[in-house]
Amino acid sequence: MPEHADGAVVPSIRVAARGWEFAAWSGDYYPQDLPAEWRLAYYANDFPLLLVPQARWVGVAPEQGRAWCDEVSEAFRFYLELTDPRPATLEGLPAWVDALGVRFGGILTSGSPQSELTARYPDRLFQALEVTQPALLPQPPTGSGPVAVLIAGGVFGSLREQRRLLGDLATRFGSQGQVPVFLCGDPPPAQALLDARQLVQLMGLA
Repeated sequence: MPEHADGAVVPSIRVAARGWEFAAWSGDYYPQDLPAEWRLAYYANDFPLLLVPQARWVGVAPEQGRAWCDEVSEAFRFYLELTDPRPATLEGLPAWVDALGVRFGGILTSGSPQSELTARYPDRLFQALEVTQPALLPQPPTGSGPVAVLIAGGVFGSLREQRRLLGDLATRFGSQGQVPVFLCGDPPPAQALLDARQLVQLMGLA
C-alpha cells in the first residue's frame, strides 16, 4: 500500500474492465485485425488489472489461468468475481488462486462473505460496491474488508461527471490505499474506460 514519507496512506484508483473478450470491441478498442487470442495481451498493455467474470473461471481448469499469466506482465493483477459462494463454486477457488500466483489480485464478492473466505483470504477479499447513479454513491457494504467498485456501463457520462465520481471514490475509500474500479457492461464502453484511465492520471490518483 503506497504511503507518504509521514506514513499516511496515498489513495489511488485502479480503473479496469469486467471481462475483456468482447467481439464488439473489435474496431472500437481492439484493432480490427487483432486475433482474438491476442486481446488479453493488448488490454494488459493499457490497464493494470482485470475482473474475471465468475462464468469465465468457475468450472474451468486452472491451467487456463496459468496461460493467461503468460500473456501479461508480473505487475498485472487478476480479480476473480464470486457471486455464487456455494460449496460447489468454492471448490475450485484455491486451485485458481494458486494458478494465478503473484498475479492474483483478489476475490470480489457481493453480500456478506462466508467466514471461511474471510479467514482464508483476509486481505484479498473485496466487497462489491455497485454504482448505478453518477451523482449518488451507495452506502458501503457491511464488514471491515476492502471495497472494489463496480460501475454500470451507462453511468459514466461527461468527463466532469467522471471526475466527480472518481474523486468521491478516492475520498471515501482512499484509506484502503488502492481502490479497484471495474467498468461493467456487455461490452463496457471502451471510450469511457480510456477516459477514466486518463482522468485518474491527471488527478494524481494513478
